[in-house]
Amino acid sequence: HSSNTGYGLGFKKPVMTIDATSGDRNVTLTEAQSGAIILCDAAANDINITLPACPSDASLGIHFTIVTKTAVSASKVIRVKTNGAVGDNNDDIHLYSFQGATSATDVDGDELTFPNSTAAGSVVIITAIKSGANEIWLAQAYSPQSITVAD
Repeated sequence: HSSNTGYGLGFKKPVMTIDATSGDRNVTLTEAQSGAIILCDAAANDINITLPACPSDASLGIHFTIVTKTAVSASKVIRVKTNGAVGDNNDDIHLYSFQGATSATDVDGDELTFPNSTAAGSVVIITAIKSGANEIWLAQAYSPQSITVAD
């Protein structure tokens, strides 16, 4: 799945890389990876990230920071979806984004997309805020491109 994982000692955040240089990458994150900064290289192929399930309130607060390490290819995307996205579309991602000086809100969908040509250094911070069959994830996005949410 992912490579180059480094775990910190108390004050450092773990950093992992998802590199799609040699083909599309499908990565399912785990609750144990919560807090990680995930560097994505989608300069050549798509990256599809599945968030861990949040079956109970004990899972609330799971969070990830997703960063484009390189610009996304003009013909590729990075997708981040909830664990239930494929099955029932009951989960939601509440996205609040800043594109330069412009803010936007998108709260209806279970799949977040970094579009093609997203600039290097674009960031999404995503946190589980509701558990169960209708999970809600809060996402904050910072990018010159329009990061969106849809079913």
